[in-house]
Amino acid sequence: MRWLWVILLCVMLFFIEKEAFEHLPGKGKEELLYFPKRKFASFVSSGYENLWADFVWLKCIQYYGKHRFSDRDFRYLYHILDVLTTIDHRFIPGYTFGAFLLSHDAREVENAISLLKKGMWANPELWQIPFVLGFVHYLYTKNYHEAARYFYLTARYPNSYPHASILASYCMVKEKRPEVGIKVWSSLYEKTRNRYMREKCVEGIEKILTSLLREFEKKEGRLPKTLGELGVEIPYLEGVRFFIDRKERKVKAEVPW
Repeated sequence: MRWLWVILLCVMLFFIEKEAFEHLPGKGKEELLYFPKRKFASFVSSGYENLWADFVWLKCIQYYGKHRFSDRDFRYLYHILDVLTTIDHRFIPGYTFGAFLLSHDAREVENAISLLKKGMWANPELWQIPFVLGFVHYLYTKNYHEAARYFYLTARYPNSYPHASILASYCMVKEKRPEVGIKVWSSLYEKTRNRYMREKCVEGIEKILTSLLREFEKKEGRLPKTLGELGVEIPYLEGVRFFIDRKERKVKAEVPW
Protein backbone atom coordinates (compact mmCIF):
# COMPACT_ATOMS: atom_id res chain seq x y z
CA MET A 1 0.00 0.00 0.00
CA ARG A 2 2.98 2.31 0.53
CA TRP A 3 3.38 2.96 -3.20
CA LEU A 4 -0.30 3.94 -3.48
CA TRP A 5 0.23 6.64 -0.87
CA VAL A 6 3.31 7.88 -2.71
CA ILE A 7 1.30 8.19 -5.93
CA LEU A 8 -1.47 9.98 -4.05
CA LEU A 9 1.04 12.44 -2.59
CA CYS A 10 2.48 13.13 -6.04
CA VAL A 11 -0.99 13.84 -7.44
CA MET A 12 -1.77 16.15 -4.52
CA LEU A 13 1.49 18.00 -4.99
CA PHE A 14 0.79 18.48 -8.70
CA PHE A 15 -2.59 20.13 -8.11
CA ILE A 16 -1.32 22.20 -5.21
CA GLU A 17 1.52 23.57 -7.32
CA LYS A 18 -0.74 24.17 -10.30
CA GLU A 19 -2.72 26.59 -8.17
CA ALA A 20 0.15 27.96 -6.11
CA PHE A 21 2.37 29.06 -9.00
CA GLU A 22 -0.13 30.33 -11.57
CA HIS A 23 1.07 33.89 -10.89
CA LEU A 24 4.71 33.09 -11.65
CA PRO A 25 6.35 33.70 -15.05
CA GLY A 26 7.19 30.69 -17.18
CA LYS A 27 10.71 30.31 -15.83
CA GLY A 28 9.48 30.46 -12.25
CA LYS A 29 6.88 27.77 -12.85
CA GLU A 30 9.48 25.47 -14.35
CA GLU A 31 12.06 26.13 -11.62
CA LEU A 32 9.64 25.57 -8.73
CA LEU A 33 7.66 22.69 -10.19
CA TYR A 34 8.88 20.32 -7.49
CA PHE A 35 8.92 22.76 -4.58
CA PRO A 36 5.64 23.50 -2.77
CA LYS A 37 5.07 26.57 -0.70
CA ARG A 38 6.31 26.16 2.83
CA LYS A 39 2.81 25.94 4.33
CA PHE A 40 2.05 22.89 2.19
CA ALA A 41 5.37 21.12 2.71
CA SER A 42 4.67 19.36 5.99
CA PHE A 43 1.16 18.39 4.86
CA VAL A 44 2.14 16.71 1.59
CA SER A 45 5.11 14.92 3.15
CA SER A 46 3.44 13.66 6.33
CA GLY A 47 4.69 10.16 7.04
CA TYR A 48 7.18 10.24 4.17
CA GLU A 49 9.56 12.94 5.36
CA ASN A 50 12.78 11.10 4.46
CA LEU A 51 11.51 10.20 0.99
CA TRP A 52 10.45 13.75 0.17
CA ALA A 53 13.55 15.30 1.72
CA ASP A 54 15.85 13.13 -0.41
CA PHE A 55 13.82 14.04 -3.49
CA VAL A 56 13.91 17.78 -2.79
CA TRP A 57 17.65 17.65 -1.95
CA LEU A 58 18.37 16.00 -5.29
CA LYS A 59 16.37 18.68 -7.09
CA CYS A 60 18.14 21.36 -5.05
CA ILE A 61 21.56 20.13 -6.15
CA GLN A 62 20.38 19.97 -9.76
CA TYR A 63 19.02 23.52 -9.51
CA TYR A 64 22.25 24.81 -7.99
CA GLY A 65 24.46 23.05 -10.55
CA LYS A 66 22.39 24.33 -13.45
CA HIS A 67 22.70 27.96 -12.39
CA ARG A 68 26.26 27.78 -11.12
CA PHE A 69 27.46 26.98 -14.61
CA SER A 70 25.10 29.33 -16.47
CA ASP A 71 23.54 32.58 -15.25
CA ARG A 72 24.40 32.28 -11.50
CA ASP A 73 20.83 33.31 -10.72
CA PHE A 74 19.99 31.56 -7.45
CA ARG A 75 16.80 33.47 -6.65
CA TYR A 76 14.88 30.35 -5.58
CA LEU A 77 17.68 28.63 -3.65
CA TYR A 78 16.57 29.85 -0.23
CA HIS A 79 12.96 28.85 -0.91
CA ILE A 80 14.04 25.34 -1.88
CA LEU A 81 16.22 24.95 1.22
CA ASP A 82 13.44 26.33 3.42
CA VAL A 83 11.02 23.75 2.01
CA LEU A 84 13.58 20.97 2.41
CA THR A 85 14.23 21.75 6.08
CA THR A 86 10.51 22.15 6.75
CA ILE A 87 9.85 18.67 5.36
CA ASP A 88 12.69 17.16 7.40
CA HIS A 89 14.08 19.35 10.18
CA ARG A 90 16.85 16.78 10.78
CA PHE A 91 18.31 17.16 7.28
CA ILE A 92 21.46 18.87 8.58
CA PRO A 93 23.29 19.46 5.25
CA GLY A 94 20.24 21.47 4.20
CA TYR A 95 21.16 23.99 6.89
CA THR A 96 24.97 23.88 6.92
CA PHE A 97 25.89 23.30 3.28
CA GLY A 98 22.81 25.23 2.18
CA ALA A 99 23.88 28.27 4.22
CA PHE A 100 27.33 28.09 2.65
CA LEU A 101 25.82 28.14 -0.85
CA LEU A 102 23.54 31.03 0.07
CA SER A 103 26.42 33.06 1.51
CA HIS A 104 29.12 32.30 -1.01
CA ASP A 105 27.30 31.82 -4.30
CA ALA A 106 23.89 33.46 -3.97
CA ARG A 107 25.24 36.37 -1.86
CA GLU A 108 22.14 36.06 0.33
CA VAL A 109 23.81 36.21 3.72
CA GLU A 110 20.68 37.21 5.64
CA ASN A 111 18.83 34.22 4.23
CA ALA A 112 21.76 32.00 5.19
CA ILE A 113 21.57 33.31 8.76
CA SER A 114 17.79 32.78 8.87
CA LEU A 115 18.21 29.21 7.66
CA LEU A 116 20.86 28.44 10.29
CA LYS A 117 18.80 29.97 13.10
CA LYS A 118 15.88 27.84 11.98
CA GLY A 119 18.18 24.82 12.19
CA MET A 120 19.37 25.75 15.68
CA TRP A 121 15.79 26.04 16.90
CA ALA A 122 14.85 22.67 15.37
CA ASN A 123 18.06 20.88 16.43
CA PRO A 124 19.26 22.49 19.67
CA GLU A 125 21.47 19.51 20.51
CA LEU A 126 23.76 19.89 17.46
CA TRP A 127 26.91 22.04 17.65
CA GLN A 128 27.57 22.03 13.89
CA ILE A 129 24.87 24.59 13.10
CA PRO A 130 26.02 27.39 15.45
CA PHE A 131 29.59 26.64 14.33
CA VAL A 132 28.69 27.38 10.70
CA LEU A 133 26.73 30.44 11.83
CA GLY A 134 29.87 31.79 13.50
CA PHE A 135 31.75 31.14 10.28
CA VAL A 136 29.13 33.04 8.23
CA HIS A 137 29.27 36.03 10.56
CA TYR A 138 33.07 36.18 10.54
CA LEU A 139 33.57 35.88 6.79
CA TYR A 140 30.44 37.43 5.29
CA THR A 141 28.76 39.89 7.66
CA LYS A 142 32.11 40.89 9.23
CA ASN A 143 30.29 41.01 12.55
CA TYR A 144 33.08 39.62 14.70
CA HIS A 145 31.14 40.02 17.94
CA GLU A 146 28.37 37.76 16.62
CA ALA A 147 30.96 35.35 15.22
CA ALA A 148 32.58 35.10 18.65
CA ARG A 149 29.19 34.57 20.29
CA TYR A 150 28.37 31.57 18.13
CA PHE A 151 31.87 30.09 18.39
CA TYR A 152 31.62 30.38 22.19
CA LEU A 153 28.21 28.70 22.02
CA THR A 154 29.73 25.90 19.94
CA ALA A 155 32.46 25.40 22.53
CA ARG A 156 29.84 24.76 25.24
CA TYR A 157 28.54 21.63 23.50
CA PRO A 158 30.02 18.30 24.61
CA ASN A 159 32.29 16.73 21.98
CA SER A 160 32.16 19.86 19.80
CA TYR A 161 35.00 21.29 17.73
CA PRO A 162 37.91 21.52 20.22
CA HIS A 163 39.23 24.88 19.00
CA ALA A 164 35.90 26.71 18.95
CA SER A 165 36.74 28.76 22.05
CA ILE A 166 40.07 29.78 20.50
CA LEU A 167 38.25 30.96 17.38
CA ALA A 168 35.91 32.96 19.59
CA SER A 169 38.86 34.63 21.29
CA TYR A 170 40.41 35.48 17.94
CA CYS A 171 37.17 37.08 16.81
CA MET A 172 37.12 39.39 19.80
CA VAL A 173 40.24 41.12 18.49
CA LYS A 174 39.10 44.50 17.20
CA GLU A 175 40.94 44.59 13.90
CA LYS A 176 40.64 41.93 11.24
CA ARG A 177 43.89 39.98 11.37
CA PRO A 178 44.91 37.67 8.50
CA GLU A 179 45.86 34.83 10.84
CA VAL A 180 42.30 34.80 12.19
CA GLY A 181 40.84 34.46 8.70
CA ILE A 182 43.28 31.63 7.97
CA LYS A 183 42.30 29.91 11.21
CA VAL A 184 38.58 30.18 10.46
CA TRP A 185 38.96 28.80 6.91
CA SER A 186 41.26 26.03 8.20
CA SER A 187 38.79 25.06 10.92
CA LEU A 188 35.94 24.73 8.44
CA TYR A 189 38.17 22.67 6.12
CA GLU A 190 38.94 20.27 8.97
CA LYS A 191 35.28 19.80 9.92
CA THR A 192 33.82 19.13 6.47
CA ARG A 193 34.24 16.34 3.96
CA ASN A 194 32.29 18.18 1.29
CA ARG A 195 34.66 18.73 -1.63
CA TYR A 196 33.10 21.98 -2.81
CA MET A 197 33.30 23.51 0.66
CA ARG A 198 36.92 22.39 0.96
CA GLU A 199 37.73 23.99 -2.40
CA LYS A 200 36.31 27.31 -1.18
CA CYS A 201 38.24 27.05 2.09
CA VAL A 202 41.50 26.59 0.19
CA GLU A 203 40.63 29.49 -2.11
CA GLY A 204 39.95 31.69 0.93
CA ILE A 205 43.37 30.90 2.40
CA GLU A 206 45.05 31.45 -0.99
CA LYS A 207 43.54 34.94 -1.18
CA ILE A 208 44.72 35.88 2.31
CA LEU A 209 48.25 34.59 1.70
CA THR A 210 48.41 36.28 -1.71
CA SER A 211 47.38 39.56 -0.11
CA LEU A 212 50.21 39.18 2.42
CA LEU A 213 52.61 38.33 -0.39
CA ARG A 214 51.67 41.52 -2.27
CA GLU A 215 52.20 43.59 0.88
CA PHE A 216 55.60 41.95 1.41
CA GLU A 217 56.65 42.60 -2.19
CA LYS A 218 55.58 46.24 -1.97
CA LYS A 219 57.54 46.75 1.24
CA GLU A 220 60.67 44.72 0.44
CA GLY A 221 60.83 45.13 -3.33
CA ARG A 222 61.00 41.38 -3.88
CA LEU A 223 58.99 38.22 -3.48
CA PRO A 224 59.52 36.26 -0.27
CA LYS A 225 61.89 33.32 -0.53
CA THR A 226 59.52 31.15 1.46
CA LEU A 227 55.99 31.43 2.80
CA GLY A 228 57.49 31.65 6.26
CA GLU A 229 58.55 35.23 5.51
CA LEU A 230 54.91 36.31 5.34
CA GLY A 231 54.73 36.45 9.12
CA VAL A 232 51.81 34.07 9.66
CA GLU A 233 51.57 30.39 10.42
CA ILE A 234 50.96 28.47 7.21
CA PRO A 235 48.14 26.00 7.85
CA TYR A 236 48.58 22.28 7.49
CA LEU A 237 45.52 20.87 5.76
CA GLU A 238 45.03 17.25 4.83
CA GLY A 239 46.31 16.72 1.28
CA VAL A 240 47.05 20.43 0.64
CA ARG A 241 50.39 22.18 0.08
CA PHE A 242 50.64 25.95 -0.33
CA PHE A 243 53.43 27.42 -2.45
CA ILE A 244 54.52 30.65 -4.15
CA ASP A 245 53.85 30.81 -7.89
CA ARG A 246 56.63 33.22 -8.85
CA LYS A 247 55.43 33.58 -12.42
CA GLU A 248 51.93 34.73 -11.43
CA ARG A 249 53.20 36.36 -8.21
CA LYS A 250 50.59 34.75 -6.00
CA VAL A 251 50.14 31.93 -3.51
CA LYS A 252 48.56 28.76 -4.83
CA ALA A 253 47.78 25.34 -3.44
CA GLU A 254 48.33 21.80 -4.59
CA VAL A 255 45.18 19.87 -3.74
CA PRO A 256 44.29 16.16 -3.73
CA TRP A 257 41.32 16.46 -6.07
